[in-house]
Amino acid sequence: MRIHRLEIQAIGPFAQREVIEFDRLNQAGLFLLDGPTGSGKSTILATLTFALYGTVPGERKTDSLHSTLAGSSTRPEVVLDVSVAERRFLITRSPSYQRPSKRAKNGVVKENSTVSVSELLHGAWREVTTRADEAGQLMNAVLGLTAEQFMRVILLPQGEFAAFLHASSSERQALLRKLFDTARFEQVEDALKDERDALEHHLGSETDRITSLRHDVITTISALTQEAWWAENQAPESAEELDDETLATRATETMAGLVASAHHRQQELSTTENTLRQRVETITRDLTCLDQATSYHQRRNQHEHQREQISLVTQQLAAHRVAEPVWRAVQAVCRTAQVVQDQAKALAETFTAGQDHPLIQTWARAAELGVAQFADHLDDLGESDAGLQALRQGWNDVQRQADRAVDRLSDRHQQAREIRELADSIATGERELEELDETLQVRKNKREEMAGHLRELAGNLEELHGTEERLEAAEQRLQQTETALTAARARQTAKKTLSEEQHKHHDAVDQAQRAVDTYQRLVQARLDAAAELLAEDLVQGQPCAVCGSIEHPAPAQGQGLEEISQHRVEQARQRADELHTARVQQDKVLQAARDEHERLLAASSGVTPEEASQTRDEAKEHVVQLRKDVQRYRQLVQDHQRAEQAIEKITTMLPDLEAQRTATATTLEAQRERQENLQEQLHKTLGSYASVSELQDHTDQAHRLVAAISQRLDQLGVAVARRDQAITSRDLALKQAQEHVKTHRLTIDVSSVEAITAAVMQDRSVTEAEQQVTDWDAESARLAELAEHEHVVHGLDLLAQHHNDPEEHPLPSQQVLSTHRQQLEETIRNRQAADSRRGSVEHAHQQVTAETTELHQRSSQTAEVAEKYQQLDDLLKVVRGQGENSYKMSLGSYVLTGRLEKVAAAASERLERMTQGRYSLEHDDAGRSRGKSGLDLQVRDHLNDTYRAPATLSGGESFMASLALALGLADTVQAEAGGITMDTLFIDEGFGSLDSETLEQVMEVLNGLGDDGRTIGLVSHVESMKHQIPTRIRVTKTPQGVSNLELVQNTTGV
Repeated sequence: MRIHRLEIQAIGPFAQREVIEFDRLNQAGLFLLDGPTGSGKSTILATLTFALYGTVPGERKTDSLHSTLAGSSTRPEVVLDVSVAERRFLITRSPSYQRPSKRAKNGVVKENSTVSVSELLHGAWREVTTRADEAGQLMNAVLGLTAEQFMRVILLPQGEFAAFLHASSSERQALLRKLFDTARFEQVEDALKDERDALEHHLGSETDRITSLRHDVITTISALTQEAWWAENQAPESAEELDDETLATRATETMAGLVASAHHRQQELSTTENTLRQRVETITRDLTCLDQATSYHQRRNQHEHQREQISLVTQQLAAHRVAEPVWRAVQAVCRTAQVVQDQAKALAETFTAGQDHPLIQTWARAAELGVAQFADHLDDLGESDAGLQALRQGWNDVQRQADRAVDRLSDRHQQAREIRELADSIATGERELEELDETLQVRKNKREEMAGHLRELAGNLEELHGTEERLEAAEQRLQQTETALTAARARQTAKKTLSEEQHKHHDAVDQAQRAVDTYQRLVQARLDAAAELLAEDLVQGQPCAVCGSIEHPAPAQGQGLEEISQHRVEQARQRADELHTARVQQDKVLQAARDEHERLLAASSGVTPEEASQTRDEAKEHVVQLRKDVQRYRQLVQDHQRAEQAIEKITTMLPDLEAQRTATATTLEAQRERQENLQEQLHKTLGSYASVSELQDHTDQAHRLVAAISQRLDQLGVAVARRDQAITSRDLALKQAQEHVKTHRLTIDVSSVEAITAAVMQDRSVTEAEQQVTDWDAESARLAELAEHEHVVHGLDLLAQHHNDPEEHPLPSQQVLSTHRQQLEETIRNRQAADSRRGSVEHAHQQVTAETTELHQRSSQTAEVAEKYQQLDDLLKVVRGQGENSYKMSLGSYVLTGRLEKVAAAASERLERMTQGRYSLEHDDAGRSRGKSGLDLQVRDHLNDTYRAPATLSGGESFMASLALALGLADTVQAEAGGITMDTLFIDEGFGSLDSETLEQVMEVLNGLGDDGRTIGLVSHVESMKHQIPTRIRVTKTPQGVSNLELVQNTTGV
């Protein structure tokens, strides 16, 4: 990593933007960073870490970076231009800080931290990210170092590596863990422990399961048999003594024997059950067949006893079937003949009621049918169908004449209705004509009146023309006077406020300056007191605790100064910051008061409130008068427009009204002519009748009579047709009856009405007789079917066999059936118990087979798990530095030991050059026999080939060893991070403890680092180093506490 440029603004003591051109320092290779204590040298180094990672070294927080010496609105900012390998980045970061609020007078606003990372690609900067988390991850990935590692590598702080050189093994281990990530090796131990514990838990679970399986197998078999199934040659005494393999074998053999025994018992009982079931079924069938055969005998005998009665009933039904059609036909003839007589009588009565009606007589004459001729044929209508048809045709003509008369009535009604409507329309037309004449005259008069009014309005409008423009100008003038009055009044208040704020501002400036003076006085007093304390401990020839120099040309003189605490200084600084913020806020308030007073002075034009008030009142009166004139002018404009519109409307309406009057008069004349023609036609049509309604009543009455006679004729025709059909049906039924009697040789006389009537049966009797015959026939069919049924046939055979030989063929009984059923039920119970026993044994067999199989598998697997568990437990002990670990150190310590050996080798290269080959650093593993971590260091003295403890080195030798150790550690960390080279390093060590010869050797080593392309920055107070190193960054501090940076070469500032 090579730094090109660093910019700092409003950070720590650097109030203004300071720039360090590292490219110029890179050319020199070695430079010195010097300045007084507290001037900000460590701040420069802190900003490098902040720019890359967003954090700062030590216990400082990023929000404390904002300078209290800079303006409250100045944004704190760090800009870093840096190259890593072949990539170049420009990083800009700002920590969070508080600035004065632009809205609230006394408030502050917190500005959040920001970051921007850009990369130089193809000659142009391109932004990569603006997110803090992504920026930190990017730098971690590019550099390969965490923030902690970077701080250790780029800055070699004074005293810390001397402490590392002299530290104990455990103290040295803590630092190495920070620099080298050995957490993954410690995670190996945790992972091994977790796996070992998991195996231990699994092994315990498997052991419990095996114990449970053994118990289940033994319990299951012992519940099925009382024998000592596990024993062989009377040993062992219990199944629990058997090993897993033997227990599984004995259990499998025992369960196979129990299954075979249960199966044999179940088969034996099933055979007995089937034999008894077949015997019971046979006896039950024989008893059923005997019952059915006995029932058949009884029903057959009863059926034969009914044969003669059924024969008589059959003859009666035959006679009834022959006589009934003839009897019903005779009854139909009698009924239809009576209907014909009744209809003829009703026709005569109806004709008598209508034969004298004048309209009917008129219609009959028109149909060429005389009424007297119609009456002469009424007596013989029921006898002759031909005469009835002729009369019906003649009367149809009369019906048609009546229908036409009714149709003509609707035309007469339409004529009367049209005459009434015409009368109403004529009356309406006459009224409309009168109204139109009156409207025409009114409109003409109104037009003349509006024309005169229009001329009057035009004159008034001319007088008020331009009033609205004058009102607009007057209102603007009134607004200006009111604004000036308001500003004049407010100006007096603003002037008073401005005076008060000037006094407040003066007080705030004084208070802020006194607070700053107090803070600087306390800081100086604290520094003087510290210098006095240090001077008391200085001994000529002994190194200074601060700079390491053994020469003390001007130690501070004791003046008995009071020691100032850091807390008191911090309180003074906070008080100075608070008053500085208050002063800045008061600046804004005072400026706002000045701006307000100047604005009000310009707005009031310099007049007094009294003068502005008088001018405003005059303008207001003028506006009131003009508003009245404008209101009157606008009303006149509206009236003039309405008058013009009214005249135009009347002028437009007059031609339409005259045309409407002409049309109305023409229509009225036509309606009068049509009314006269219709009245003349209707008068001719009515004749002797006074009105259409009277004619309607007489016509309706006559039409109803004609329709009634037509209906009576139709009804009589239907009755005659039905009578003739009944006579024909009677003759046909009589002929068919005679043929049936002859064919079936019946004794009934169908030509005698009395004989036919006697032969006809009542409906209920017929139904009962038919049911008797049907039942007898159905019983015959059923008996024939039963005679062939296998049960009846078998029962009859049993009865016949028993009748022939009772002893050889006894009949079965219910007692014998009951005995066999009891035997069957007992056998079924025994067989069901055997089934249950077989099911239980087979289920137990399956269970024991599964359990023994699982027992065998788990026994084998458990042995493998136990072996693996022991291996993991032994390995975990080795990783923890126990057991067979001959080094007696953990894996993490072992890895750190390897890193320390690399650090010692890299440091020895530097140390041998500094000491001209006399000293080197080596890793000491002698502590392993005592179980230590093995992180000790020892110094090898090649002068006499002996080993020495670091504590035996002199001050100068200790410094060189510490410096070499720091450089070696930096090289090793960089190599571990992926080989990223830190081309810029800062060394803050006690060079003052070295004599001139040793210092020259150390400088030779540091110059050698510069020759390798690195840039080395030394932080030191040794005066002679300013002459030995021509390039340096000088930090100066003003009395106000503000620090500035200056690049100096050959004592000439650049």
